[in-house]
Amino acid sequence: MKRPSFKKHLSFLGLINKETPFFGKGLSPFVLPLFADKIKGTVLFLYDDFLLKDLDEVLFSFQDSSVFFKEDFLEPLLSPKGFSSYNSFHKSLFLSSLASFFKNKKSVFFPMALADRPLFSLPQDTDFFCVSKDTNYNDLIERLVSFGFNRVDFVDSPGSFCVRGLVIDFFPKDSFFAIRVSFDKDFASIYKLNPKNNLSFKRLEKYFVYNEVSSDGLCSVKDIIDFSFVYIKKDGISFFNSHPKKEVATNIEILDIEDCLKQKGSVSFFDGPSSVGFRFKNKIFIPSWLETKKNRPLLLDPYIDFSKIKRGDFLIHEDFGVGKFVGLKKDGHKEFLCLKYSDSSVLVSPSFFNKLSFFKKRETAVALDFVNKKRLWKNKVSRAERASEVFVDSLVSSYLKRKNIVSDQYFLDSYIESSFLEGFPFKDTKDQASCWKEIKEDLLSSAPMDRLLCGDVGFGKTELAMRAAFVSSINGFGVLVLAPTTVLSKQLYGSFLKRFSDFNISVGFVSRFVKKSERDSTFLRFRNKKINILVGTHSIMSSLKSLCAASLVIVDDEHKFGAKQKESIKQTNPKANLLYMSATPIPRTLKLALSNFKKMSILSSPPVFKKPTQTYVEFFSKKTIQQAILKEVSRGGQVFFVHNKVQNIRSLVSLIQEVCPFVSVDFLHGQEKGVAIEKKMDLFISKKLDVLVVSSIVENGIDIPNVNTIIINNSHLLGVSQLYQMRGRVGRSSRSSFAYLLVPKNKTLSSSSAKRLKTIEKNSDLGSCYSVAMEDLSSRGGGALFGYKQSGSKDFLSVELYSKVLEKSLSSCLKKEPKETSVLITNIPASIPSFFIPGDRARVWIYKELSMISSFKSLFAFEKKCLDMFGRGPLLFNNLISLKKISLICSVLGFKKVVFSKNLVSVFLDPSLKNNSLVFYYKFLKTLSGFSFLRGGVSFSFNVKDDSDFFIIFNEIYNRLRYEI
Repeated sequence: MKRPSFKKHLSFLGLINKETPFFGKGLSPFVLPLFADKIKGTVLFLYDDFLLKDLDEVLFSFQDSSVFFKEDFLEPLLSPKGFSSYNSFHKSLFLSSLASFFKNKKSVFFPMALADRPLFSLPQDTDFFCVSKDTNYNDLIERLVSFGFNRVDFVDSPGSFCVRGLVIDFFPKDSFFAIRVSFDKDFASIYKLNPKNNLSFKRLEKYFVYNEVSSDGLCSVKDIIDFSFVYIKKDGISFFNSHPKKEVATNIEILDIEDCLKQKGSVSFFDGPSSVGFRFKNKIFIPSWLETKKNRPLLLDPYIDFSKIKRGDFLIHEDFGVGKFVGLKKDGHKEFLCLKYSDSSVLVSPSFFNKLSFFKKRETAVALDFVNKKRLWKNKVSRAERASEVFVDSLVSSYLKRKNIVSDQYFLDSYIESSFLEGFPFKDTKDQASCWKEIKEDLLSSAPMDRLLCGDVGFGKTELAMRAAFVSSINGFGVLVLAPTTVLSKQLYGSFLKRFSDFNISVGFVSRFVKKSERDSTFLRFRNKKINILVGTHSIMSSLKSLCAASLVIVDDEHKFGAKQKESIKQTNPKANLLYMSATPIPRTLKLALSNFKKMSILSSPPVFKKPTQTYVEFFSKKTIQQAILKEVSRGGQVFFVHNKVQNIRSLVSLIQEVCPFVSVDFLHGQEKGVAIEKKMDLFISKKLDVLVVSSIVENGIDIPNVNTIIINNSHLLGVSQLYQMRGRVGRSSRSSFAYLLVPKNKTLSSSSAKRLKTIEKNSDLGSCYSVAMEDLSSRGGGALFGYKQSGSKDFLSVELYSKVLEKSLSSCLKKEPKETSVLITNIPASIPSFFIPGDRARVWIYKELSMISSFKSLFAFEKKCLDMFGRGPLLFNNLISLKKISLICSVLGFKKVVFSKNLVSVFLDPSLKNNSLVFYYKFLKTLSGFSFLRGGVSFSFNVKDDSDFFIIFNEIYNRLRYEI
């Protein structure tokens, strides 16, 4: 349904349509995205310096249709080789767009003071082409090559392109996004492409690609093309003329997204690319995407993603151990992956790629295993199995002890629940609603809850914890909330205190900085139910009586607590309801393996207003620090400056005071006295400090919405997960947020440091914690997920293989038969032809993904993705997909093994099949050509005409029998 337009209320649109110069008095630049498309041609927005503080917010609504230039771009660039600073990235984007005469841009933002200065080489309008529906496949490839585009397997950086089947992807230098051109039909279809997930998302009519050829002369930005001019001033906006005679009064109040979401009563939704709402003529107007935006899950599972594997990387084969990937090898119509070992090589068929898992990148020093010394590899696996068995035994033991225990009985009135939920100012994401339903069902059941709530930073875990605490409190039971650091526990205390202030629920606080007498008094009041919710650090666990008195225990950042600490809670209070929270994601395979014992709720969708944090790696310099701080403070925000050397933290405060003399700044670290820490944090939270220089104490869970810039000094010394958690301290509101990772200018970064920084820089999208966790876990091993390391640093298994080891241990402990997959043996030609997908990496990725598919739903989604990425496939590729479907059919129907050779199909049945299933088989299958039962009913055979007939008959068998078994 089409939404009413906010534009119809803007009387000055008629003047814009007629290109009549006028001055919109009081008009905010935030309104520009709504009608910029009404201005003819490319628009040059010339702005005063006042706009700098809001420029990123305004540009967010324009997305990829605009570029901008700042006066700072004229200064020397300050980023290490291979990385982009804020200035270098956006300056490069601007210059590339200029080289293409801004043909792919609708809007250009430029400082008014520089508009007439000759700063740029005038591009030549001689070498370009337009990609449209009439573009020829081969012509496009030739043009991209001649324009210097680098051919790769997957486009991931500007200036690259790849060819896969009937699809050509390329990444222009003047765009945030890549472009996908599909030749799957009689004409070319053009789409924007997200290079992060290789999925297209928006159709385009055309796209201009230019070769950058410049002349010697310099020109001003006004000389590039014939722009339409708009002047953004402090008191309003002038259209088509810097000083127009006509003036139009406007009175539009801007509402940020949080304010929009908090609006009650009558509001009007409007369509349009706006990152804000408006109050106009006593009416509230809210962008419709806030209501209609779907919270799509963002947390994928890259632990099995082979798209990034390169020749020389180290893989693990379940049967042989660690080998080096040396490429793919053809044998007729079949293709194999070749693994090199110390004494031999192994060829792996695509149907057995499920036995392969990624281990280490090729830059890592790794010892290869021996094919002819299997015992050595088996011993390594055995050590991991024994370690997992210890973990499984403790897990099962704990589970069985609590299985028959009855927890405190909770009741929840729907009206009371609704009254508390209304205090949450935002609309639940789909995941939040689902997770709350799961937690609520646990609390209202008779068995004690044992649930892990997992979600990326800022995805809403704390709100769900408060809801659980509310249910426990209104039933008259005590709640303990544990956090790993004093700073985090103090902040949680403040959040709980504010959230429960209207419900007559008391909240207390304890930490190591609280006097013992006061701490003892607080514990006593909690046990006497004078305090309903007690928040604190691990010091809470020193009071066993308080642990026994708690009905619900909430553990934030649970991976920061040891396994013994968490287990002691269960031993001290077996009937306690336990809710663990973590931003460290659990791989899907491990989640499935543990689902029998530990319930898990996953928050994989971000709030609708949340934006990704822009991340840049820059050299340490006074200029960079000054620009980053002033940019944030000028818009009313605050800054975290992370400096992990306590001994010289004061000198950094002095440096900041030198370059930003009008900014209030102080420092904070964990070695200070408790009173000092609390006082400084209170000053910062109450906005009396602009910049807080902190140690790594800021890593854990601190949430201050007004802090949207973080500067991390000596970032090369920190681990991937540390950097990710620190960056998560900003971007907690609808404002654009920034992370600056500083490194010393005169120091050469080690390859491992550079790799860590690149991981953080590239993974800045919402929900990218899985990719970051993969990087972290690859160095720590799968056992690190559960608080212990596997024996011997060189004996680590891959996370994927460790998941299988754990699942095997669980099955053994529970005496469950492991699920076996069907074996399909056939000579049907099936592979991925190199003419269809030339790159080895892409073919390996497809083979691996296909081998891991275990459901028809997943196979359908995979087919859809392949169609988007590659277009229609040839027969060999389609056979590959069809054989996977037959394999799934066999698993569902209980066909343990199927052999197809020379028109004869032999089917070996699973011995566990019941007699009535065999009767159904016989009734239907007896009509097949040459049908006969063999070996007393444990197998049967029939004849087919050809390969096509084989596929048709198996599909018919499945459609007839799937509801009968």
